[in-house]
Amino acid sequence: WWQWTRGGDQHDGRKVSRLSLASLATGLSMGALGAWLLGYLMANHTDASAPWLDAALTSFSLVAQLWMAQKRLQCWALWVVVDLCYVAFFVHSQLYLT
Repeated sequence: WWQWTRGGDQHDGRKVSRLSLASLATGLSMGALGAWLLGYLMANHTDASAPWLDAALTSFSLVAQLWMAQKRLQCWALWVVVDLCYVAFFVHSQLYLT
């Protein structure tokens, strides 16, 4: 909330902006690294039915949330992809109400 209302250079709230190609690549790389780390932990320390997919979706959701907090336009494309994957995952797992 602070970022949206008081963030930015002038502390007058963030403006909607686009990520640079380097920032986009960094964010997606961090999502992939987070997916690998969380997937490894979930695969070896939990009884999750799909630890790697669940970890990837969680990690990229965190990246999308960070981008949304910064008012980056690309967050919406990432949210659409992540949410479509979640829907397919839940249907495959027969978690229809979820």
